[in-house]
Amino acid sequence: REKEYASKLCTSNMRKMLMTVMCAILFLQTISLVSAQAQLPPPNYSLICDSQIRMDVDPETSTPPSEKMDCVVTNEESYALELSISSEMSGMSVEHDDSIVVGANSEEAFQVTIDAENEMTLASYMLLTSTEVTKTGEFDYSDDDPKESRALVEILQYAAYTLEPQQRDNDQKLLDDEYFELTYTLTNKGNAQDKFTMNTYSYASRICDEE
Repeated sequence: REKEYASKLCTSNMRKMLMTVMCAILFLQTISLVSAQAQLPPPNYSLICDSQIRMDVDPETSTPPSEKMDCVVTNEESYALELSISSEMSGMSVEHDDSIVVGANSEEAFQVTIDAENEMTLASYMLLTSTEVTKTGEFDYSDDDPKESRALVEILQYAAYTLEPQQRDNDQKLLDDEYFELTYTLTNKGNAQDKFTMNTYSYASRICDEE
């Protein structure tokens, strides 16, 4: 009985040792896999967008003050990439798709629509567009290295003005050394400082009376 008990005890200890060894092996494999994944380089792709956008905000223009910026994403990897798209800009509104899928070793384009308002003051704005990888192939991906593209958005200058006389149209009688003044109000309706040139022309006719 003592031999049988010792044999069972030995077998139980071996099983426990074997389970411990197997758990240790699985644990080490998991650590190696996580470590290998952590050391993988980020997906190789590029983001290129237009670098300059010009906005016509003249209210007399028939088209609304809206422009589109073109962007191209080029995927250098042998698997597809899914990317999220975001933009930052103050002073104007922007619209675009939330995400884009780019096939392996290929490129895809998307547009960013920029909407301004009529009569905006002459100025320059910076538009920041960025993309982040959310999937590599069929696997979710956490991107800590987003791609960014900056574009300069310029509000173009336009000219407009009004000229209003401060008196009614009339004829004036002038004798020797007499004079009169005409007053006008010139209002700049444009979106920046302008230089104006004003010319005047006079027409005279001789006045005849009984004397």
